[in-house]
Amino acid sequence: MPADVSRRRFLMTSAAAGLGAAGGLMTTASPALGRTPPENEDDDVLTRGIFDSAPATSWEHAFVSGNGDQGVMVFGEPRAETIIYNNHRYVLPNGSAGVEPPKIAGRLEEMRDLCLAGDFAGAENLFNGDWRLLHTQTYHPGHRMRLSMPGQGTVSGYGRVTDFRTGEVRVHWSDETGQWVRRSFVSRADNVVAHHIVAPAGNTMTLTITCDGNLSGRPGNVAYATIATAGDAPNEGYVDVRATYPEHPNSARAFQAVTRVVSDGGTVTVDGTTLRVSDASSVLLLTASDRYFDLAALDGGGLRTRLSGMDETYSQLRDRHVSIHQRIYDRLILDLGGDPADHALPTTELIARQRADPGTLNLALLEQIFDSGRYFLLSSSGYLPPRLTGLWTGGWGAAWSGDFTTDANVNLQVAGMNIGAMPEAAEAYANLVLNQVDDWKVNARNIYGADGLMAPTRTDGENGFMFHFSPWAGQMWTAGANWLLYPLYEHYLVTGDEDFLRRRLLPALIQTATFYEGFLTRTDDDGNVIFVPSMSPENHPANTNRLTTINATMDVAAGKNALQTAIEVCQRLGVQTGPGQGVERWTALLAKIPPYRINDEGALAEWGWPTLQDAYDHRHSSHVYPAWPLHEISPEETPELHAAVQRALDLRGDSNRSAHGFLQRGLGAVRVKDGQYGYEMLKKILTQDFLHRSLMTSHNPGLHIYNADAANAMPAILMEMLVYSKPGVVELLPALPNQLARGSVAGIRCLGRVAVEQLTWDLDRRHVQAKLRSDVTQDITLISRRGIKRVTGRPSTAPSELGDFARVVTLPAGVPVNLRIELPTPGHLLESIATDGKQLPDFDGYVTEYTVQVPVGSPVPDVTAVPVSARVNVSIEPATALPGTTLVHAMVRHEDLERTYAIHFEPVNFTYLSDRAWVSATTGWANVQRDRSIDGNPITLRGPDGPVTYKKGIGTHAVSEIVYDLEGLENGRFQCFVGIDQEQSGTGGSVTFDVYLDNDRVFSSGSMAYASAQKFVDAPIEGRHTLRLVVGDDGNGIGNDHADWADAKITLS
Repeated sequence: MPADVSRRRFLMTSAAAGLGAAGGLMTTASPALGRTPPENEDDDVLTRGIFDSAPATSWEHAFVSGNGDQGVMVFGEPRAETIIYNNHRYVLPNGSAGVEPPKIAGRLEEMRDLCLAGDFAGAENLFNGDWRLLHTQTYHPGHRMRLSMPGQGTVSGYGRVTDFRTGEVRVHWSDETGQWVRRSFVSRADNVVAHHIVAPAGNTMTLTITCDGNLSGRPGNVAYATIATAGDAPNEGYVDVRATYPEHPNSARAFQAVTRVVSDGGTVTVDGTTLRVSDASSVLLLTASDRYFDLAALDGGGLRTRLSGMDETYSQLRDRHVSIHQRIYDRLILDLGGDPADHALPTTELIARQRADPGTLNLALLEQIFDSGRYFLLSSSGYLPPRLTGLWTGGWGAAWSGDFTTDANVNLQVAGMNIGAMPEAAEAYANLVLNQVDDWKVNARNIYGADGLMAPTRTDGENGFMFHFSPWAGQMWTAGANWLLYPLYEHYLVTGDEDFLRRRLLPALIQTATFYEGFLTRTDDDGNVIFVPSMSPENHPANTNRLTTINATMDVAAGKNALQTAIEVCQRLGVQTGPGQGVERWTALLAKIPPYRINDEGALAEWGWPTLQDAYDHRHSSHVYPAWPLHEISPEETPELHAAVQRALDLRGDSNRSAHGFLQRGLGAVRVKDGQYGYEMLKKILTQDFLHRSLMTSHNPGLHIYNADAANAMPAILMEMLVYSKPGVVELLPALPNQLARGSVAGIRCLGRVAVEQLTWDLDRRHVQAKLRSDVTQDITLISRRGIKRVTGRPSTAPSELGDFARVVTLPAGVPVNLRIELPTPGHLLESIATDGKQLPDFDGYVTEYTVQVPVGSPVPDVTAVPVSARVNVSIEPATALPGTTLVHAMVRHEDLERTYAIHFEPVNFTYLSDRAWVSATTGWANVQRDRSIDGNPITLRGPDGPVTYKKGIGTHAVSEIVYDLEGLENGRFQCFVGIDQEQSGTGGSVTFDVYLDNDRVFSSGSMAYASAQKFVDAPIEGRHTLRLVVGDDGNGIGNDHADWADAKITLS
C-alpha cells in the first residue's frame, strides 16, 4: 500500500459524490487507509473500524454487530467462542404493560395552591396519592451460543476486528494447520444473523455448537428449552432455543431463536441438545429470532421455514447486507489528522495510551470514537432507536431496565442522527415516539384533565404511559412531548420531507400545543402564565429538596417551542389558520410565556420562579434546552442569555460523573460556541476509564454499567464543533477547539436543506474551504466566528448585517458551491505555558504578561510552552535570578506572526502544597485533586458568613492520607483551612481532620459535618521532616465525605 494514502485522502476521494435519495451523501468506493493490520495478505486493509490483539473474556468487551432489530456480541477464546444474541423486542414482563396512570386531575388545583404557597412537599405528596412506583419492563438478552473446536498446537497471531463499513465482526488466529477465520454480521437485507467459520486451506474442522439461556441474572420464572434436530441433508442441522415468560396482561409470553447449521463437506449430527460438525472445511450458521404473545407460535415453525429457504452463501448474504449498511455508513467521514501509528494500535493499547496522557486527546482515538459512535447508532437503529445499552446486553437485570430514558438519554443518543445524514435512525426514533402518542393523550387526560399530549420520563418501547411517580415526580414534567418531538421536526428541517411533516408529525405538534391551552391556566402578577407543577429532570432546588417546582426552565422552553413550532408548521401547511383556530389561540398564549431568569451569579437559572435556588452539582443540565437542542439563544440575538448559559455550564458540578451529564453539558457548550468546554467534556470520557475495548462506553468511570449514551452522543459534539445550522444560516467551525487545528469532514447535513459535502480547515495557514449543496435555491448567511478576511469562489458573496464575520451566499438548487475563506491573523500562538511542569491556570493566548509566585530560596522555575500547532516555533529566554522574568517567544515560520510572553517570578515566603509533589496520597473514593474538590469543582467551605471559595488547596474523600516530604521547609509553618466541601448541597457526611508532623499529632479537628464552619490549622514544623494529612470517616462510613485542605501551604520564616 502506498505510504501516502491517508484518512484525509480517503475523505477527498469519497466526498466528490452526489446526494442520494435518502438525503445523505453517497460516497464512492474508498481506497485502503492502513488503519489496522490486515488479517492476511489476501485481505483488504481495514479502512474504518477497530481491532484488538487479545480475546475478550467478558461480554462487556465483546465486539458487536446489529441491524437495528437483532444484535450479537462476540467474545471468548479462539477455540471456545461465545455469541450472545439480542433482539430489540425482548423485554421481561413485570405487570406494567398497559397500566395507565392514575386519574388525579381532580387534585390538580389544590396541589397548585400548595406549590404557590411554597409547600412543595405537601403538593408532591398530594399528587402522588397512593400510587406506587412502577418500573418499565427490563430489556434482556436472548441466549448464548458456544462454538468449541479442538485445535492443534499453540495459538498465534490472534486478532479480532469490527469493520464499521460492513458491520462485520471477524476473528482470526493460527495454529499448526494454518489460519482460522470466523466472521459474523447481522443482515439488514435478510434480518438474520450470519456466522461463517473457515478452516485453514486443505484442512477440515470438528465443531461443537451448544446453545442455552444460562446468562447472568436470569430470573427463575423464565424457562428455557433447547431442541437440536437434523436437517434435510447430512450436512444440515437446526438448534431451536425457546423461552417462556411469566404470564402478565398485555405482555409477550415467549421468545425464540432458531439457528440453521450448514457445513461445506462433512456431516452435522445431533447429540442431545448439541450439534456436532465433523470433517467440514467451513460452516455457515444462520439465526433468526422473534417473540410471541401466543405460546402456540413457538411450535409454528415460522423461523425454521424462513431459514430453510435461504440457499445463499455467506458471501452472497454479506454482499446484500453491505450494499445497504455501507451506503448509509459512508455518507459521513471525519479526518482530524490522527497518527497512522496510533491507528495501527489494538484498541486495548490505544485506550491505555490515552489514559497515560490525559492532558490532550489522542486524535486517532477521537477519530475512532467518531466512527464507532456512528456505527453503534446505525447498528442499534431499526425497529427502535438505541436503548440505554444500545441494542446489546449480556446479562439480565440491566440498570434502569435498559429502557429508553426520555428525559435526557435517548435524545443525547440520537443527537447526531439528523446532522449526521442518518434518516434511517430518525425513522427508528419516529417508530418509538409516534407510536406512543395515543398513550400520551391518556397521560394528559388522567393527570391534568387536559386534551393533548404528555410524554413519560421513560419507556420500554412497548407503551408511553406515565407511571414513574414518587420519588422521581415524573408526573410533574410537562416538557416531554416537545422534547421528544423536536428531533423529528429537526428531521423535517434537514430533509424537507413535507409528507412526513403533514401526515405523521403535524397531528402530534397540534396536540402538544393543545395541551398547553389546558395546562397554562394560572398567571402571575405580571400576567404571565405559570408552569405549575413543574420539574427539571431529576434535580431539585437547593432550598426545597423536592423535585416538584414552579417554572422549571426546561418546561418553560418546551412550552414556548411547542407553541412556536405548531404556529410555524400550521402556517406553512395552511391549517388551523382561521379566526379562533389554533394559530390565533396559540399566538395569544405564546405572548404570556414567562421570561427566563438570570440568577445573582449571572447564570441561567434552572427554575424561573424567584424563590427557588439553583443546585449546581447535578448530572443533568436540562435548563440549557433553549440553547441545545433548540436555537433560541445566540450571541447576536440574545447576548445576555448566551453569557448566562455559559455561566451556568461553568458552575455545573460533575456530581456522580455520569457520562450523559458530561455529554449534555458538552452539547450545550458547543452550541454557545465554547469549543474548549466541549473538548474538556470529551476528555472526561476518554481519559477516565469509560471505554470498553469495543469502544462502547460505560455510564460511570471504572467501566461501571455498560451504557451507550456517550458512545452515541460523542460524534454529535464533534459535528457541532464543526458546523452549526438553522434554516437560512450555516456556521463553519462555530466551536472548534484549538487542539483540532486542521482537519476535514464530509457529509454533514444542515437544518435548512443544505449539505456540507466537504469542509477542510487549517488554522495555521488561516484558511477554510467548503463545498455546499442546497436542495432548493436560497440565500443563506455564512458565518465564520474566527473572522473572514476574504471569501473567494462562485457565486460571489455579499456583506451581512451581522458584521465582518458573516457573508450572504446564494445557493442554487442542486449545484455545488465551492468557497474558500481566508481567516484573519490569529491572536495567539500558544496552547499553554507551564512552570516546573504546572500549567498557568489562567493562561490566555491574547494575554502576554503573567506573574508567578515562588518560595524564597527556590531555583528559577523551568518554563515550557505548548504551541497551537507544529508550525509555531517556540524559543525561551530563562530568567537568571529571582526576582526575574522568563521570556517565551512564539512565531510561525515564513509568516509575519510573532508574540512574546513574559513570565515574572516573584519570591514569596510560602509554598502551596498543591504545587508540590506528594510522597503518597490515598483516598476512599475517586482521586485526590489539586486545587479542586474531589468532584472537580472549585474548593468551597462554609465560612462565618456563607460559602468561601479557594483557588488553592487539596480535595479528597474519607478515608484519606496524604504524605509530604518537608526537606528544605523545616523552619516553616503549615497553615490551611479544613472542612466539608459545600458541593454536597446539604447531603455531606461527617469527617475528622488530623495533622501529623513526623509521628506527632499537632492538630485534630474533631467531628465536622456539612454545616460545620471551616477550621484554621496553624502548626510550626520545628525541624520535623514529614507531614501527614489524615481524613477519617468519623466512625459512620464514608458516604458523602468530601473533605478539603483549603489554601494549604507552608509559610517560611
